[in-house]
Amino acid sequence: MGQWRKFVRATGYKSEAETKGGAYIGDGSVWKKKADVYWHNPGYAQDDRSPVTCVSWNDSQAFIKWLSREESKTYRLPTEAEWENACRAGTKTPFSFGKCLSTDQANYNGNYPLDNCRKGQYREKPAAVGSFAANSWGLHHMHGNVWKWCQDWYGDYPAEAVTDPQGQSSGALRVYRGGGWNIDAGRCRAPGTTTCASALPGHSSFRFLVFIFLPFAPPFYSQSSLVYLRGE
Repeated sequence: MGQWRKFVRATGYKSEAETKGGAYIGDGSVWKKKADVYWHNPGYAQDDRSPVTCVSWNDSQAFIKWLSREESKTYRLPTEAEWENACRAGTKTPFSFGKCLSTDQANYNGNYPLDNCRKGQYREKPAAVGSFAANSWGLHHMHGNVWKWCQDWYGDYPAEAVTDPQGQSSGALRVYRGGGWNIDAGRCRAPGTTTCASALPGHSSFRFLVFIFLPFAPPFYSQSSLVYLRGE
């Protein structure tokens, strides 16, 4: 939130939720657009350590353009493939922490764990950045808390094996991953949880979003190159 607030103060930028009639509010299954809900008024208390929410894919691009200019570096959202690789952190289990996801490890609706996993806490709001331990690659909040935009257009991948797929060249929907604080554990898994949402003007997308910034220069997944994951 602190970086986003600095961006807004420096540029006067208005998010799509502010200019297009509000943001979408979700209860875990149904999303409804609500007027007067935007990043500064999401419906719960927040401070500079809170993840910025109520921002669209287009809003994220405006912020990234500003940040790249301010720091004289090139940042972008990760592709879905890059995001999943970072979320897995070298593991093959549903979560980077193992077969089950504890609510001591991530913020999601603990009433709905994976089968044969223990129920946990339901906090009913996003947690501050850095509230939970990082995965083995040093990355925080890859599971749950708020949804994470990816660079890709939503669409099918090729049937054959592809190295570092970049997604579709065009489309109407953008990919977001990772789940959120009011979502079941199944939708917070690292593999096989592709979700899409409209990012066109007039659609502020889902409320619980997070930015992930990566320099273009490889390696994509060194701890240093993913430092902005901690900023949400």
